[in-house]
Amino acid sequence: MTRPGSFALAIAASLLWILPALPAQAASLNATEKKIAAVVDRGVPASLALLERTVNVNSGTMNFAGVAEVGRLFGAELERLGFEAHWIDGVEFGRSGHLIAERRGRGARLQVLLIGHLDTVFEADSPFQRFTRIDDSTAAGPGIIDMKGGVVVLLLALSALADAGRLDRLDVTVVLTGDEESVGYPLEAARRHLKAAAPLADLAIGFEDGDGDPKTAVIARRGSSNWTLRAAGRAALHAHRSTAARIDPRRPTRRPARLSTSTMGSIMAFVTGGRDDFVSHSPACPARPRRAGPLAGAALC
Repeated sequence: MTRPGSFALAIAASLLWILPALPAQAASLNATEKKIAAVVDRGVPASLALLERTVNVNSGTMNFAGVAEVGRLFGAELERLGFEAHWIDGVEFGRSGHLIAERRGRGARLQVLLIGHLDTVFEADSPFQRFTRIDDSTAAGPGIIDMKGGVVVLLLALSALADAGRLDRLDVTVVLTGDEESVGYPLEAARRHLKAAAPLADLAIGFEDGDGDPKTAVIARRGSSNWTLRAAGRAALHAHRSTAARIDPRRPTRRPARLSTSTMGSIMAFVTGGRDDFVSHSPACPARPRRAGPLAGAALC
């Protein structure tokens, strides 16, 4: 945990949730941190009740009414902490919508963005629907980790900061999207509010579970992107030594072809033949396409 002087927003992450389970660390906490830990202890039963209540509301992405109801429940909790919460209707991007909540501190020195989502992958017709206690420390249910449990941690952290008199030192924006599991389109509309909030934040924390260890925080993750490779050139059958597949652009086809070059690495692409436009514009060759035998313009730099 960081020191309160730097506003230890790490307590607003999963570390806050396990403070009661770490009595050996109590001696290292100052008075403010001990107060925050005590608030967490007291708030756990109510937080578990809120978790059960929200988990028992189906909020599969395409269950628009269920997503909105979970947003209403969490919005009421945020308003209790002094946030101004409002619902963004998702009709523009074909989803239920998003919950946005803001709270401005007095003389705040830190702008914080807290991120989560309301929807789950379990739609209304899923057999997995209810909160179930397994033992005194374990429960199961749709969205219990991903990520209604994360939002409950977020709320408990904010409540602890408020009781300790530290929340007023922060400007906090909470964005809970309703389409994380199946994003709405157009994407620009679906992510407009999150993108607008991001540049204003000094730091941002997402409350979805990471590696399953509450002592660690995930600071990066792998992802994927879509891109298009456009090529143009003379129609020919040619195999350059740096390509791993023969491509005949004279034969109309659409098939996956594996290509590799010294600059582009190994890529998978769909090649559409039957036209004379085979030029690859590589970032490694921005000035002009390179000529590689009959495959004119292939950017094999």
